[in-house]
Amino acid sequence: MVGGFAGLYGALIEGPRICRFDHRGRAVTLRGHSASLVVLGTFLLWFGWYGFNSGSFNKILSPYTSGSYYGQWSAVGRTAVTTTLAGCTAALTTLFGKRLLSGHWNVTDVFNGLLGGFAAITAGCSVVEPWAAIICGFVAALVLIGCNKLAEKVKFDGKLYNW
Repeated sequence: MVGGFAGLYGALIEGPRICRFDHRGRAVTLRGHSASLVVLGTFLLWFGWYGFNSGSFNKILSPYTSGSYYGQWSAVGRTAVTTTLAGCTAALTTLFGKRLLSGHWNVTDVFNGLLGGFAAITAGCSVVEPWAAIICGFVAALVLIGCNKLAEKVKFDGKLYNW
């Protein structure tokens, strides 16, 4: 949280990038962003998220209270399922939500939604029911879309460099 507030404060001090908003105050899409690299980077993060959420589960070798000798491997699989459900729900919600708001499809928004869903489920991924992971992803996408709209309205730009 300290890093997040420091980044927010630094972005507020620095202000938006040059040409980020037009003379009427509307947000301008900046050139030079590669959708292919966004997709590749997101898939790499997605793969790593499984290693983080499922791999950091510290109860793998602990037996169930029923005395089963298998350990809690099913909980590791459940963690991967909830991670997938939250991320994919957030991606789909962002896809259709941004389509309704802007009138066009945007792949970078979809992958931002996916990562937002992953971030939203990470803290409780091993204890959340699958149906609740879907709700978590849906709410994460709505928060992402709302915060993006708010950032445009107050002319906030989270990049700390000017062109």
